[in-house]
Amino acid sequence: EKIRLVAFDSQWFLHLYNKGTKGSKKETSNLFYHQLDSILFLAKNNNELVILVAHHPLYSNGQHSRIKQPLRFLINYTPFQLFGLMGVNRLYSQDLAQPRYRRMKNKLLRVLNKYDNITYVSGHEHNQQAVKKGNIYFLISGNGSKLSSLRKRKNKDAIFEDDKHLGFLKLTIDSKSVVHLYSESSDGERNIF
Repeated sequence: EKIRLVAFDSQWFLHLYNKGTKGSKKETSNLFYHQLDSILFLAKNNNELVILVAHHPLYSNGQHSRIKQPLRFLINYTPFQLFGLMGVNRLYSQDLAQPRYRRMKNKLLRVLNKYDNITYVSGHEHNQQAVKKGNIYFLISGNGSKLSSLRKRKNKDAIFEDDKHLGFLKLTIDSKSVVHLYSESSDGERNIF
């Protein structure tokens, strides 16, 4: 009774065309952020822990965190946008550096950073990561079926990173609403925090 699970479709924000909108895409987006803020405010007032679930991570050190993508630049900002109409831009729209992805992330963080009772859970990357930014945990558990490597650069906010074992992250919450995180893999269970 002290946990609130909120799931949303993060792909909607990255989708190029209007899909399931109420009015314009901008109006629907603004309505979503307003409603999310209301839900998080209510949860905070009720002393609830919020588990926010979406497909796309807000922080990552995986393959989708690449910064330099010259083809993405050409497809987004030059006359080569024509190739985007043929679907080539879908290759790059799933990366954190893509403009629509960045806008979604920044708007979400503006809402989330008001609160300290949130754990954001995602997949998308094919590895396990746990990052703590401020009072919010950002978890990626996407290596249940295949693996992709982490970037060589170190993420100073990372609590845990694993790209060597198939498995998943297990989140448990005790009776005092304290979050415990474990990595379950072929090596067994590891306590993360």
